[in-house]
Amino acid sequence: MDAPVPFTRRLRGAALLAGLLLALLPTATATASAAPTADGASVTWGVAPGDTEHGTDRANYAYQLDPGAVLHDVLEVTNRGGTDLHLAVYGADGLTTTSGQLDLLPADQPSMDLGTWIVPDTAEIDVPAGQTVAVPFTVTVPADATPGDHSGGILTSLSAATGDDGTVRLDRRLALRMHIRVTGELAPGLTVTGLTVERHPALNPLAGDTLVIRYRLTNTGNTRLLPTDAVAVSGLIGDARVVDVSGTEPVEVLAGSALDREVTVTGVHTWGRADIRVQAQGSTVGTGNGATVTAGAETSVIAVPWAALSTLLLVAGAATALVLLLRRRSAAARGRVAPGTAATTPAAPLRTTP
Repeated sequence: MDAPVPFTRRLRGAALLAGLLLALLPTATATASAAPTADGASVTWGVAPGDTEHGTDRANYAYQLDPGAVLHDVLEVTNRGGTDLHLAVYGADGLTTTSGQLDLLPADQPSMDLGTWIVPDTAEIDVPAGQTVAVPFTVTVPADATPGDHSGGILTSLSAATGDDGTVRLDRRLALRMHIRVTGELAPGLTVTGLTVERHPALNPLAGDTLVIRYRLTNTGNTRLLPTDAVAVSGLIGDARVVDVSGTEPVEVLAGSALDREVTVTGVHTWGRADIRVQAQGSTVGTGNGATVTAGAETSVIAVPWAALSTLLLVAGAATALVLLLRRRSAAARGRVAPGTAATTPAAPLRTTP
């Protein structure tokens, strides 16, 4: 049975804020701040880990467990609005989207990993306005669980019918992440695949070309990774460029997830051929030993500078035409002078002998 806790109880500010920020659907952000119900009342709730033997003032859940282990923990749900809430509670697998966002599987997609290990004591809860409900849950690691990192989360969901006929249901979700490292051998892995290049020549030969480079980083290992990657562009003749793709804040990639990268490099001056190389390095998360893995890929694209060549051909053509024109004028000038030179040259005087 759900046990309401007075709202005046000290809230775990940082953990509650983390839960609010981890709304895992676009609609959840509105739900976390304020969403009106049919009767005009606002709906706002937060989630935070309860204080248990596994930790206090936590932002999320993180455990290291053996295969077959069982643990019990608590989720606290706080109704910060003015109306009672009826919420579903369940677990779901985690993933990193190809755009780099941490997310959980949608409700209509069944979990296959950590999401199935999480079993709340109750699948639905009622949270009175202004109060907090503690929801115990159990995590059971399968005896045949593979070593390494398993990621997911525990969610609270508010489902409501929308539309004139009530046939469309809106699912607002708020969740906390959960990471479980199953003991055993860690084997980080990273690959770079699908490297493609689009070349867009510039009309201005002095501006250089634009290259659009796309590839995928995939975490093929059994640990979470923080990848850093860079793209190098060089040619047979021309400048060399290096672009840092990951920036100052690398995106965490869960095991089995992938990131799609797109890099635009402008002002590239490479004559004949452009060589593109991707170098990536992944640092494991939470291992404490700074283990890293590397990966790379390369390709080439023909980089004929048509604009520059066209300009050179035009210049060469204009120069040739000018030379021919000058030659014709010179020949014509010589032809006009020739008739005037027909006058006889005076003969040298005869010399007589005395």
